[in-house]
Amino acid sequence: MIALAISFAAVAAVFLALAARLQHRGVRASGPSERVGLGTIAAMLRNRQWLSGSAMLGAGTGLHLVALALAPLAVVQPIGALAPALTTVLNARATGRRPSRSAIAGALAVAGGIGIFVVVSAQQPVGGTTVRYAESIAIGLIGLLVAVAATIAWRTNGRIRCLSSAVGGGMAFGLVSTLVRAGAQEFFAAQRIPVLLGTAVGIGVAVTVGAYLVQQAYSSGASDVVIAAVTVFDPLVSIGLGAALLGETPAPTSGVLALEILAAATAVAGIVLLARNRVAIEPVSAHYEQETLVTAVPPRRILIGADTFPPDINGAANFGARLAMGLAARGHDVHVICPQTIQPDVPLPALPGVTVHRFPAYLTPIHPTLSTCLPWQIAGPVDALIDELRPDVIHVQAHFVMGRVLAKVARRRQVPLVATNHFVPDNAFGYTRMPKWTRSSLSKLAWSDLNRFLRKANAVTTPTPRAAQLLTDHHLGQPVVPISCGIDLDHFKPSGGTSVEPTILFVGRLDEEKRVPDLLRALARMERPDVRLEVVGDGGCRSEWEALSDRLGLASRVTFHGFVSDDELTAAYARCDVFCMPSTAELQSLVTMEAMAAGKPVVAANAMALPHLVRPGKTGWLFEPGDVDELAARVRELIDDPATATRMGAAGRRLVAQHGIDETVARYEQVYESVQPTRSRVERETRRLVRAA
Repeated sequence: MIALAISFAAVAAVFLALAARLQHRGVRASGPSERVGLGTIAAMLRNRQWLSGSAMLGAGTGLHLVALALAPLAVVQPIGALAPALTTVLNARATGRRPSRSAIAGALAVAGGIGIFVVVSAQQPVGGTTVRYAESIAIGLIGLLVAVAATIAWRTNGRIRCLSSAVGGGMAFGLVSTLVRAGAQEFFAAQRIPVLLGTAVGIGVAVTVGAYLVQQAYSSGASDVVIAAVTVFDPLVSIGLGAALLGETPAPTSGVLALEILAAATAVAGIVLLARNRVAIEPVSAHYEQETLVTAVPPRRILIGADTFPPDINGAANFGARLAMGLAARGHDVHVICPQTIQPDVPLPALPGVTVHRFPAYLTPIHPTLSTCLPWQIAGPVDALIDELRPDVIHVQAHFVMGRVLAKVARRRQVPLVATNHFVPDNAFGYTRMPKWTRSSLSKLAWSDLNRFLRKANAVTTPTPRAAQLLTDHHLGQPVVPISCGIDLDHFKPSGGTSVEPTILFVGRLDEEKRVPDLLRALARMERPDVRLEVVGDGGCRSEWEALSDRLGLASRVTFHGFVSDDELTAAYARCDVFCMPSTAELQSLVTMEAMAAGKPVVAANAMALPHLVRPGKTGWLFEPGDVDELAARVRELIDDPATATRMGAAGRRLVAQHGIDETVARYEQVYESVQPTRSRVERETRRLVRAA
């Protein structure tokens, strides 16, 4: 029987490791946000990986229970503790990398610590005293601890959210085990129906809460961390409550208690090691709060397709250039396909190591600086260029003309396609000036068109979790990887100096969704005539907003600089006291990140991705979009308190340091690796071509 029990326990551990892996991927694929909401749960229930993981979880749990029925706890439970180590191995195989020493040490510490704890506990004599109202005390105590863990998870993100959610889930499952044993004692003793019903309800609630917290943990961190925390805290809680409340063992001796505490501490230390271990992301998800990555990928020929590229000045164009240079600096052969510039007097930027192929382009009637290519004019030349270059991967930055042409060529030539979305359809209405009564229907059509294009890609990325969630909310139906656009932190070092007069800075396109009039009206209400506003950028609304500035009596206090050079922009960040971004359409807001890198506090609209950057009271303040009085009060508060402004600016620089361009390039290398054909796919495709010939 013992040998059979060990076999069942070993198979159960494998099933639990596979279940963790599959459920983790299923949760990540069902929603890019770290918060598991109803939409994510609904998507999980349709996700084959998550459902397969749930089936394996059920099978593994069943086998583990059978093993417990055939052999003592001290034999079976330590074998189950191998699940975290197996999950670590599976994750390493999936990413193609060997586990780090800290990951191996963490997995061994979890298995060894919990194994020793269970063995020592199981060797203790039976016959303690059952505490009155044991079930109620257990529910109250563990319920309080789980609530604390859930609260921490709700208020944090990244690894802390993952750990607190997993610990809460493990404690909830430990309570389930305790209530099952307490219910069994009640059933075979007094059989009080109300007590049994209460115990059954408690079990149901604990299972639901535990399952939710575990899925929440999967959405926030690595699967081996989650399974390790659950594996540790489930037996700690169940054995501890069994001894303390159900009378399963008498009070342990001081030596036994010390050994149990040491074993438990070892297991918890293993969890911490696993959480601190910085492993490569999987292509189905990435976290906004990014970690340092070290990649070792072979040089590839990468083709970046852009519908806007420097000298155009906008977030997507600047990101494309930074990505291209970053990839080239890491040894890749980088080519960019983009429209010709429509600014003949503006010099083309120097892009070391990058080959740029420009195609004929024409101004569009909807925006003074927006140009486009004609698809029938560039389709043939683009196809011929790709035939000559034979890229390993094509990475398009938009779903407009260049992106669509490249997507068709990629599909026809079986080249992996990565698509990055910087576009929100609703933001385009400010350019087209469409009547408001048409916007709802046009928005649905635009989202549908965007989704059809993105579904052609092997991988889809976007700058922030909020931008990824938008695609999920609009039924894209496939995983989205949020990867920061990244900045060169050293380029925007804090200077320590400001203007003689208190200065507010705005940088961006002067178009409707940027809501610069809110900032102008806030300045007029600030009752500080010495405060100035600098506006850097150009766009279709510039003349209208200059006229508004005159009507508000601000002509002498507001400077519209238009487009400026890179050195002038850096100087503008350096001399301002407060950076303000009133826009409601920021998918990431690179200019806000640049201002934070320059050590400036930020006042921003509580909309789209800006709350990911601006932590109220820490890096600046948020205000409700359109609330001009609140905007004026927040800016005035920072101008009146330079010490607080300096402290927030320093905190902002520390936060934005997570968005270094090297980190971004490394993550895109991983995405490119994830879409490369495997050997088996290449062999299948080769056989297909041979048969066709």
